[in-house]
Parts: sequence; C-alpha cells; structure tokens
Amino acid sequence: AGLCLETPLVAMQSIHEMLILVQDGVIVPFPLCVPGWENARFENLRVDSCCVGAQRRNGELVEVKIHAPKDTEIRMQLPHDAAPVKNN
Repeated sequence: AGLCLETPLVAMQSIHEMLILVQDGVIVPFPLCVPGWENARFENLRVDSCCVGAQRRNGELVEVKIHAPKDTEIRMQLPHDAAPVKNN
C-alpha cells in the first residue's frame, strides 16, 4: 500500500504550524521552533486575510512583515525580548 494523498498535506500543515500559528485571532510567529532552528525564515504564508513573513536570526525574532487589506485589525503575540515594532 502506498501513501495516501493526505500524508504530505498533514506534513506540510505541521511545518506551517511550527512557523506560524493563529490562536483566538492572534498571530504568533515561530510558536513551535525546535532546538537547532536558530535561523529560520518564511515569506507569504497566508493566515486569515493576511500574508505574513518572518525571520529568526540567532534564535531571536528580527523581522515580521504583514500584507493585509486596508483597515484590517491585526493582533500579534511577539516574544518578550522582541525589538520594537515599526509600522511601514
């Protein structure tokens, strides 16, 4: 018996949730990074009506980019030691 269609989809969903998670309407970048993922980056992952990108360097969140429709309310949970948020 071979793999079924759902197997790769479940694997991709697991990786997606390690990179970004939305919980109770709050976006959480890198919620489940495993040890050894000191440097990681993703771009244009869709959550709700937004596309999000983020980067970790040396174990710290250094960048988050959000592309959303105008007047979209965005709630995000950042690590306590994250750099100040800049709105561009």
